[in-house]
Amino acid sequence: MRVFISIMRFFIVIILIGYIGYFSVYCSKKMHNTVCNEMHVEVKDSLLYKFVSALDVDGYLNDKKFNLRGKSLRDINMEKMEQCLLEHPAIRAAKCYYSPSGVLLVDVYQQEPLFRVMGLHSYFVNKEGCRMPLFANNAVYVPIVSGAVNDSNLCQIRSFVEFLNNDEFWGAQVEQIHLLPNGELELTTRVGNHQLMLGTFDDYEKRLQKMKIFYEKAFDVLDWNVYKKFDLRYKNQVIGIK
Repeated sequence: MRVFISIMRFFIVIILIGYIGYFSVYCSKKMHNTVCNEMHVEVKDSLLYKFVSALDVDGYLNDKKFNLRGKSLRDINMEKMEQCLLEHPAIRAAKCYYSPSGVLLVDVYQQEPLFRVMGLHSYFVNKEGCRMPLFANNAVYVPIVSGAVNDSNLCQIRSFVEFLNNDEFWGAQVEQIHLLPNGELELTTRVGNHQLMLGTFDDYEKRLQKMKIFYEKAFDVLDWNVYKKFDLRYKNQVIGIK
């Protein structure tokens, strides 16, 4: 009896596997014969950034000769379409696929700016350290970096901004970073009408920690508007400059 039950289970599994395989092939052939009747674009992180809209993506694909409506799905090269989308300076990632009803679905994710360089040539730098251009809608809060910015110090600036962003206090306090020709940093703060003379990139963590402690101890007793700058370049000292 047990042998009979085992044999029956074996045949049932074989039948199910065969049915699933047949159904998959049938659906695949049916989808390949389906015509693309609509394209739906969704910018997945539209609540975070507004660099590109669904309408922009649709227009971009049309400009690149991806006239997809009315085409058979088997004739649409999804991989080529995704590669084309990745060439757009505002797009970080893209996924193209279709629904059983023949709707072509396009999901895009925007570039993630880390900071904005302002000067003769202004641009964003993303989280991967690559430059990205300014767009029609640049309404995004990131630290502003100005001064002697060049390719040789972009990596240091990136690490510094990442440090600020990972610190709850400094991420909210620093509004602008200015690089002097001698390689030293001056920070413009959001709270208090003053600048912080930080010095070079060496050991900035210790100097910022020193200033943070100074803020905490002197916040209620010091008239912050009296001082234009605080010099943090010297060991174990915070020098106020009126």
